[in-house]
Amino acid sequence: MPCEPVQIPSYVLQVPQSARRRTTAPSYPMYGVRRSFPCEMVGNCSYTSEHEGRKNEPPARSGHTLVMIDAETLLMFGGGPDEHVSNNVYELRLTKTADGQKKATCQHLLVSALNRQPKERDRHSSWAFNGSMYIFGGEDACERMYNDLWQLDYAAKRWKKIACKGAVPSARRGQTSTLVGAKAYFFGGLTHTRKAVSDVHSFDLLTNTFTLETTSANRPCGRRGHSATHIDGSLYVYGGCDQGEDLLGDLWRLDLETMQWEEMHSENRDDGPPPSAGHGAAVFKGMLMTFGGNICQHRREASSELRLFDVKKRSWSQLAMKDGPRARSYHALVATSDSEVITFGGWSGHFSMNDVVSISDGCDGSLKHLLAQYMLSNKVAYKSASSRSRSRAPATPPLQMPTIPTLPSSKLLLPPQLPMC
Repeated sequence: MPCEPVQIPSYVLQVPQSARRRTTAPSYPMYGVRRSFPCEMVGNCSYTSEHEGRKNEPPARSGHTLVMIDAETLLMFGGGPDEHVSNNVYELRLTKTADGQKKATCQHLLVSALNRQPKERDRHSSWAFNGSMYIFGGEDACERMYNDLWQLDYAAKRWKKIACKGAVPSARRGQTSTLVGAKAYFFGGLTHTRKAVSDVHSFDLLTNTFTLETTSANRPCGRRGHSATHIDGSLYVYGGCDQGEDLLGDLWRLDLETMQWEEMHSENRDDGPPPSAGHGAAVFKGMLMTFGGNICQHRREASSELRLFDVKKRSWSQLAMKDGPRARSYHALVATSDSEVITFGGWSGHFSMNDVVSISDGCDGSLKHLLAQYMLSNKVAYKSASSRSRSRAPATPPLQMPTIPTLPSSKLLLPPQLPMC
């Protein structure tokens, strides 16, 4: 059964003054150094796993995916802390109280054991279509990559391996899959031959057929850990990591009708996100939103920056987060509406996280004031260092996190000039 929902207060995100032009690499907290985020420690929450029949800690992880099944239900699959990856499915339920406060409950989804299930994996890709979650590819703890496609029927709670036809992509991880109508478009990834590719495949969900798309010669380089977002008939691909392990900061647009690539140049590129891999991206108010990501490949340094790209004006804008979510990469981020995104977990550079954060527009409906809400307790789970090729920082003894009781709305310290939602 799900845990008792925890009511969490809101915190305001402020728009900063015009950003200075970068001449050197930006300075960010290394290895997820803790800062004082009181909203992260509000309330306590435990999870009950129907599969295991016992209480367990919130599933701290990275490299997982999160898809939206309906207006109140999201499904999370795979990922894990360090070398431990899983094939568990968690159901995240979003609700609102009578006074408009958001609540979230999470529980292990009990899936029928009569059918085969996908292997444990992370860095796969996923999407939702007609009440089902689909997952493709990924890599297990032994660095074995997959190119299988699975469907989870949410109503029946049953997995089904899809018998695909056509030009099935090779086994890979770190690719993207973006749903457009009844087709999913795949781009890039690191293949089982350890080659970063830039091919584009489409998958017809009505005929279960893959097609290798022919695109223009001028195309982005091969990459993994990038993002791909659909806006107005085009696919916007940002960042990632190339064959030489260098982080990328370029933005490309693929016209899905003509299959022509175009590199998007902006006069205010310095207001854009730093070169990154493992960031999250979604459509927000008709614009491309990016959040977080790994911004230093060799030091595993994560970002907490939130950026918006206006596809019509071709310009970036930067939003500073005051008391916002901590830095993270390889988290899961999904748009629940045109003006709200939900993100779960990720890798701080030092440990896996298990927080659920909602970012939405402000009380006046503008982008001047954004609201961040923590909807589950962020009980940090520290794990041992990974022995895999994408090694992580050594483990650190757990920090003593005090329990802070939930405060009534009248006692929250918010800027006096801003009304509460």
